[in-house]
Amino acid sequence: MRKSFFFSLFFLFSQIILAQKTDSEAGIYELFDVSLEEILNIGIVTASKKKQNASDAPASAYIVTKEQIQQRGYTNLLELLEDVPEIEIQRNSVADYKNLASIRGIAGNEKFIILLNGVRITPATGDKYILSTNFSLISVIRVEVILGPASALYGVDAFSGIINLITESQENPKPALVQAAVSGGNFGTIDSQVALSLKADKLKVSLAGSFYQTQEPNLAKYYPNDLAWFNSQFLAQGKVIESPQYQRIIDFVDFNTKDSIPRNWETPSRSLYIQGDITYGDFSIFFMRHTERHSSSTGLSPEFAIRMPSVFVSQNLNTLALQHRYTSFNKKWTLQSTVSYNFSELSPESNYMSAVTFWNKAYRYEFGKSVKLEEQFTYDFSKKTSLIVGGTAEHLNALPRTTFFQNPFDRSIPATFQKLNYLGRDSQNETLELLSLDSLEPKFFYLQYENYGIYSQLQTAFGKNIQMTAGMRYDYNTRYGGAFNPRIGLVFSPLSTLRIKFMYGESFLSPSPNKAFEHYGSFIIVEKKLESDFFRFPEPNLQPEKLRSLESSISFFPTPNVNIALNGFYTEVNNLIENIISNESKIFPLFNITTIRIASIERPVNRGKSRVYGGTFKLNWRKKWGTHLSSNPYLAYTFTDGTVSDSRLLFTAKHTLKGGIDLNYKRLSASLRGWYRSESYSQLLDGREGGNIANLPFWTLNFFAQYQIRMRKKTKQPDLVVFTKFNNLTNNRFYHVFAGNAEGLGRTPQDPLRFALGFRYNWE
Repeated sequence: MRKSFFFSLFFLFSQIILAQKTDSEAGIYELFDVSLEEILNIGIVTASKKKQNASDAPASAYIVTKEQIQQRGYTNLLELLEDVPEIEIQRNSVADYKNLASIRGIAGNEKFIILLNGVRITPATGDKYILSTNFSLISVIRVEVILGPASALYGVDAFSGIINLITESQENPKPALVQAAVSGGNFGTIDSQVALSLKADKLKVSLAGSFYQTQEPNLAKYYPNDLAWFNSQFLAQGKVIESPQYQRIIDFVDFNTKDSIPRNWETPSRSLYIQGDITYGDFSIFFMRHTERHSSSTGLSPEFAIRMPSVFVSQNLNTLALQHRYTSFNKKWTLQSTVSYNFSELSPESNYMSAVTFWNKAYRYEFGKSVKLEEQFTYDFSKKTSLIVGGTAEHLNALPRTTFFQNPFDRSIPATFQKLNYLGRDSQNETLELLSLDSLEPKFFYLQYENYGIYSQLQTAFGKNIQMTAGMRYDYNTRYGGAFNPRIGLVFSPLSTLRIKFMYGESFLSPSPNKAFEHYGSFIIVEKKLESDFFRFPEPNLQPEKLRSLESSISFFPTPNVNIALNGFYTEVNNLIENIISNESKIFPLFNITTIRIASIERPVNRGKSRVYGGTFKLNWRKKWGTHLSSNPYLAYTFTDGTVSDSRLLFTAKHTLKGGIDLNYKRLSASLRGWYRSESYSQLLDGREGGNIANLPFWTLNFFAQYQIRMRKKTKQPDLVVFTKFNNLTNNRFYHVFAGNAEGLGRTPQDPLRFALGFRYNWE
């Protein structure tokens, strides 16, 4: 049925295309009829909170324009980041957060901040967040990616980078604009997006939203050897393994009578994104909400986790901001005031069913929220010299991620009144049914704290060839004290076509509520006494991680349409937070409640240190062939190496090659993109081969093509486009690495070929 549906769509599209005139109107190539130098030097605001050419910004920056987003078929931020040099994505590698991002060898989604028009839309508490299809690009006119430390301007958690999504309503808003796109693909995938905006005198209104859902591929079908247990043991016999510690094979159906054994692999996922803003004169109000839901068994071995629709994890992120910008009559200075509210939570319905929960449904909960006030004063002494001074005051509340419960957490009732208990079972109970440990009440850490910051930045030029940026910021947090972070950057341009940059910066990463206070575990009753094979304990006294980075780069335009660039960096992180595990069985006091024998104890501590170094060589060429054909091939090779606590660098390949080519001919455009990665290493150890588990080197290709069915005569811009999209074009079988504990696969299988057909409509 699905095959015939897509064949019919393809046939219909081909007939529409063949029926169009191709010689009377201009085509897609005119959207890109500017030089490469103009594109790479487009204005950027994120690097210094002041708009300037990217070539002059005191940072390693990548800018992706709306034209490039549409040319390459990016629909969400994750797809775009995979093509950015020095960023590595491990897909399907984290059960709770699905995908793991590394920037220059610094792994962790919480170690960089995502902004929308300069306002933070990732958790203000610094906790980890899901990075998947939940960050839509439908209303985005430009994405600014800043690599390296940014705490001197953005404070806490601007550790490895900043990503800023600039929407259409913020720059060059149209009197009226409607954008919509919808596509359907294999594995029951639907991706629909819409954006509306209106401008009338001083009033600007915009609204955007997207919905994505997919059934996801049955990986046990495409990787039968890696997931053999699912086919031969679970589906055929209903067999699972009790736990990584106790390798007893048991019957899943015996103790889970409420849910029948699923007869196939079912791991659906979906995401929802809503964003809007209203601006009148110098006042604006902005809101954003996005949610993502996926299987809580992502990346886990099938003998330790279940693949069924009711087993999922879902995260909600919400932001509301009010801004006022005052500009003096002589336009020498501006004062910008921002009040923002940020709320994030793990949905209380999130359900975990695995060996960790004794193969029964179990639930967790967390939330974090903040109210923040920021004042920023900018003064332009001249065209060459400007000063920025600002301050922030922020109040935060959080409930760090709880342990597992038998019932969902009720947000309307205080935790102490909900009769929630740790998971446990009787050692003589062969069915592993959960017991209510009434004698052991779980601990809840409700946190309230403040963060205050002041910052300043001076930018000036010495003659025509040298620009300098110097800044500093001091933050004081009532949980862990103060942190000072400086930055300095020099941009030297001996020729108009040559830029040389030298930059030094520091940043800090606060110990988030989850990192410091998350705790979980389960218990076995042995002769009326409690024992546990594993428990994670909180550590309230964690201190921030500290990063120092030194980098330099050179960019040269031998012609306006050819760019050659080279950069190098060295990063050092001290006070690195690592989890230590004690495998010795011992008596340990649990929250001063009772004494329990725990076989394996995990606790976070500040004891690590990492050193990462590397660089990237880039080549970009833009060429117009005759009247109708244009091309843009590009290539980037990145080398990254280093150590973490005297061990190898994790979750980052030593050699990465990313590149592609954009082609435009009349109304037709196509983009072929791909990358090669050498092996990346997991934190898990390989007992057979020794050392850390690593994936094999691999390469993959993505392809996107679109055709303009109809164009507006006045603007020569497309208003109806048909497109097709292929991810993993050659249907390769390859792996990323798992970022979790012993129940993980180690090497996580990646999706086979995914394809889609769709329409995009623009009206203005």
